[in-house]
Amino acid sequence: MKFILLNNGFIKAYSFFKKESIKLSELSEINYHYQAAVGLFVSVWELKDIYGKEIIFSWPTLGKTALLEELENQLEGFSLKNFQKLFDEGDVDDTLELWKKKGKH
Repeated sequence: MKFILLNNGFIKAYSFFKKESIKLSELSEINYHYQAAVGLFVSVWELKDIYGKEIIFSWPTLGKTALLEELENQLEGFSLKNFQKLFDEGDVDDTLELWKKKGKH
């Protein structure tokens, strides 16, 4: 199981003995990938920085909701309401590009 949080300007993810981090100011995109079929739903959140480094997490991830709410407060253009709208309009198998950093990286 993973634990993820925003702390001192870094998105940090912990799982067992592995620690990953991305500096919030270097975050370049947020994507959500999912596949839904009868009786099966698989989803993955992907956070990518300007250097191509990724933090990937899915359910169950402790702290996910709090992190996404915090990102909504700190990233212009990232909206959980918009995520829900895109998800509702999506197909059975889809990738939602939820946020991209504007301007130069």
